[in-house]
Amino acid sequence: MIFSNNSSFIKKFLSILIAFSTCLIIMFLTTVFIINNTLFNKSFIVKNLQHSDYIETCAEQIRNNMEKLGKDSGFSSDFFMTIASKDNVECDILNSFEKLYNNEDEDHSSDFEDMLYGKFVEYGTSNGYKITEGVSDNLHKLASFCGQIYASHTSIPCNAQIRALIEMEKNFFGVYVLIGLTLLLFMIIILVLINRKKLHELTKLLIAIFAGSCLSFSLILTSSKIFNVEGNIPISNIVFKNFAKKCYCEIWNEFLIILINFAIIFVLLVVFYIFLTKVYGQKNKQKYVKLSN
Repeated sequence: MIFSNNSSFIKKFLSILIAFSTCLIIMFLTTVFIINNTLFNKSFIVKNLQHSDYIETCAEQIRNNMEKLGKDSGFSSDFFMTIASKDNVECDILNSFEKLYNNEDEDHSSDFEDMLYGKFVEYGTSNGYKITEGVSDNLHKLASFCGQIYASHTSIPCNAQIRALIEMEKNFFGVYVLIGLTLLLFMIIILVLINRKKLHELTKLLIAIFAGSCLSFSLILTSSKIFNVEGNIPISNIVFKNFAKKCYCEIWNEFLIILINFAIIFVLLVVFYIFLTKVYGQKNKQKYVKLSN
């Protein structure tokens, strides 16, 4: 009897410990998959770029800065409107992200400056200005300054840090998932083996696992709002920081969707547990009636 009680206690303790570990593994795998499908997913970034004001704001800042430089040289604002159009800026920003996720170096070649210099000469000639050697040198300098402005707004801030994170994710994502799934499968098998003849107890443990997952994700999401994680993103570039905030909100929503799904599974398990309780209750009642007779 003593050994039977000890065995039962050990099984219950192991079940609780494994259930807790399973909850942690589920949280870990869920977080890894969400981050992989959002922050480290090029399609996610491109979609958010196209649905934000990041590109338009960058194009506007490029035009304003170029206009300040070109104003003293007689260039109109309409001239720079065509040079730094939203379509051109969007194309180059998307190209920068493409190179970032493909681990390719950004190419700030002199092609843009050469094109801009040609536009300057064409504009000056059409407006009756004579392009002397001195004027040509000044236009080259102006084109160089404008090229630097354009490159600084179409390149990605924090490029080196983001690139390092992406490469780390590519190297370790598969390993993390494989280890996590292996441990999860191992934990589930042990839980089933320990409670193979106790569906009632197994269901109760599954309820505890999903209840713990729901509670943990709720605390994470709530605390992120309380401590204003969104507003404290460590990025100095205001425009890029606003874009990062948008991405953060999208990731937060993904976690919220997972939380809702876990909550639905939790409710279904509770309903199933209540059903089992009634079934077992009726069986025990029938046994008691038979024994009484």
